[in-house]
Amino acid sequence: MKKIILSIFYIFISQNLNANSDIGGMDGGGGGTLPTNPAHIFEIKAVAEESRPTLLFWFNRYEYSSRYSQNTAIYQKLFKGKKTIQQTLKSLRLDVREDKPCFTSKGTEVDGSIYGTKANTICLSALRISQKVDQALVRREVIALLAHEVSHFMGSTEEEAVEIQKSIAFDINNSERNDYIDSDAVNYSLEGLRNDLAETISNLIKNELDHSYKKLDQIHTNFQKLWGLTHTVFFNYFGYRESSYEDLIRHKLHWSYIYLSGISGSNAIYFQEKYKEQFKDKDYFLLGDEALYGADHLYASEKIQKINSIKDLILQLEWIKNQIDLRVAYSYQISFDVKWFDLKGDQTEAKLNPWTQFLGRYTIQSSKCSDGSTPNDKKEIKIEQKNESLLFTQINTHSSSSELIKTGSYNTNAYVNEIGSDNENNVYFIKESGGAWSQRQYFSDSRVEKVSLEKTGTNTFQLKIENIFLSSKMNIPDTTKVCEYTGSIEH
Repeated sequence: MKKIILSIFYIFISQNLNANSDIGGMDGGGGGTLPTNPAHIFEIKAVAEESRPTLLFWFNRYEYSSRYSQNTAIYQKLFKGKKTIQQTLKSLRLDVREDKPCFTSKGTEVDGSIYGTKANTICLSALRISQKVDQALVRREVIALLAHEVSHFMGSTEEEAVEIQKSIAFDINNSERNDYIDSDAVNYSLEGLRNDLAETISNLIKNELDHSYKKLDQIHTNFQKLWGLTHTVFFNYFGYRESSYEDLIRHKLHWSYIYLSGISGSNAIYFQEKYKEQFKDKDYFLLGDEALYGADHLYASEKIQKINSIKDLILQLEWIKNQIDLRVAYSYQISFDVKWFDLKGDQTEAKLNPWTQFLGRYTIQSSKCSDGSTPNDKKEIKIEQKNESLLFTQINTHSSSSELIKTGSYNTNAYVNEIGSDNENNVYFIKESGGAWSQRQYFSDSRVEKVSLEKTGTNTFQLKIENIFLSSKMNIPDTTKVCEYTGSIEH
C-alpha cells in the first residue's frame, strides 16, 4: 500500500515539475490548470531568499543517506568533484525576477535557470511561478526548483536535476514542522558547550575537581542532545564528513568524562575500573575498535589517547573546545546566510598551519594597485606566533593592526573561511563577508579578500591583496582591486 501511495505522489510531482522542462521549471501545472489560490509574487520571493540554509541542510542529509551509493553518477557529481554542492551553494547568488521570465541558453522563457544576469547566479521568475503555484505549495515548489538549478552547477543532466527536484519536494511535503532545523537552538547549544568547556578548563587549572566534574557531567549530557538538534529525518545541519567527525569528538568527550568521574564523584571506583578496562595496558585505542563504529567508519583509524593526568585531561578538553569554537563560527554564518567556511571534519584546518613556515618581518619597498590608485602607507608586515595564536600584522606609518590566521576567526567584519598553500613558497588566506540571498539582509552584498604571500627569492617577497566586491543587485557591476607589495624579508 505504501508503494502505491508513493507512486501516486511521484506521478503528481512529475506532472507538476515537468520532467521535460528546459533548465528547470513548473510548467505543466497538472495539465494546464490554474491554481485555485495563486501564490503572490512577494511570497515566492520571500521563500526563495530564505531557502539557502534549508537547501544546505537537505543536501547534507542527501549526502549522508546516499553514502552507500557513492559510485552513482549523481553522487560523484554532487559530492566527489573538485567542489561539493555545499561549497558551490555558498557562492551562488539569487536573481528573483518579479516582472519577467528567466531564459535558457537558447532564449526560451522558463521559471528558473542557471543563466542569470551575472556569473554564478540562479535566476528565478516569481512572475511565472505565481501563475502556476498555489499558496499552500509555494515553499515546496520553490525550494525544489532551486535545488534543481543548484544541481546544474554541478553538471547534473536534466533528468538527474528533475530527480533531485522530486526528491526534495517529496521530503518537504512529508516533513512535519518539527523536522526543520532550528538554527537559533543550535547556536544556543553550541555557545553553551563552549562556555561550559571554558569554565571546566579554568576550574581544572585551579584544581577545583568537584566543580569540574559537575560541569563536565552537564557538558557530556548536552553534547548528546546536540545530535537531536542537528539531525532530523530529512535535514542535517552538518555534512557526512563533519557528522562522522562528531563521533570522534563525542568519544573523546565521553572518555574525558569517564576519567574525571574516576577521580571525583560518588562512583569513582566504578569509573576507575571502567577506564582501566577500556585501555588496559595500551596508550590509546582506535575509534574503529568500538563496535558502535567499526572499521568502515570514516575516522576508524583516529586515536583516542589515554589520559594519565589532569594536565592530559586539560589538553584534551582544550582540543574539544577548539572544535566547538569552529562550529560556533560556522553556525553563526549559517544563521545569517552569509558565506560559510567548509566545515568538513579533520580537513577543516590543516594539522600544521602553512603560515607557520613564513614567520618573520617583511619590509615593503614598492607597491602598486590594479586601478592605478596609490596604496596606503603600509611599511611592513609581520607573521608572528604569540602563545598559540598566529598573527598577520600590518604596520603603517602611524598605526598597526593584527589579524588571527585561523579558520573561522572573525577579523574586521569578515570570517577567515580558508587557509592554504599553492606550493612551498606561497601561502594565502581568504576572508569573506555577506552573500545572503535576502535583499532585506544587511549582509546581502558580498566581499572577499584574498591575502597571498610568496617568497620570490632567498630574501625577497611579494604580497598580494585582492579585494572583490560582489553586489547582490543585478544592475550594479562587480569590482575587483588587486594591490601588490614587494620587498625584503628579515627572518
